[in-house]
Amino acid sequence: MRRSIIPIIIAFVVLLSAGGIVTYIFFQRERQFVKVEIPPSYLETVDTSRFSVTPILLKRNYPDDSLLVFFPNNQSKSQVFLYDQANYNRLLFGDHHGVPMFLTDQEGLTAIYGRPVINLSRFPVGKYYVHVTACDFGGFLQLNISDSLR
Repeated sequence: MRRSIIPIIIAFVVLLSAGGIVTYIFFQRERQFVKVEIPPSYLETVDTSRFSVTPILLKRNYPDDSLLVFFPNNQSKSQVFLYDQANYNRLLFGDHHGVPMFLTDQEGLTAIYGRPVINLSRFPVGKYYVHVTACDFGGFLQLNISDSLR
């Protein structure tokens, strides 16, 4: 009985190894890095009303591609808050308990790059609103994320 189990285990390990190698060869691809710069002139013209929010279209190839949005460096402290559609609607209609989305690595990226950065790498396709507060500029930006799956 023992001699009949060992060849089965060896065959199973070989099949798993071969399957892993074939999967790696055929489905391996490099993640793309999409870097979006928001110019200061754009933020100076941003309004806080709901009718004048100009959307910024962000297109990535795959849902797991890296997508970073860089805001201009401001001498004073600036803050960036990200809202989904539901919480943005709550803010628009007077309910000031709209909760911004938690951005896990925002403080670390801001410290590394020396300016506000939002990492939208694993966010699903949809509309997001960024509330920027600073001394020189402020308002809401609409970010539309879309994927073009190849």
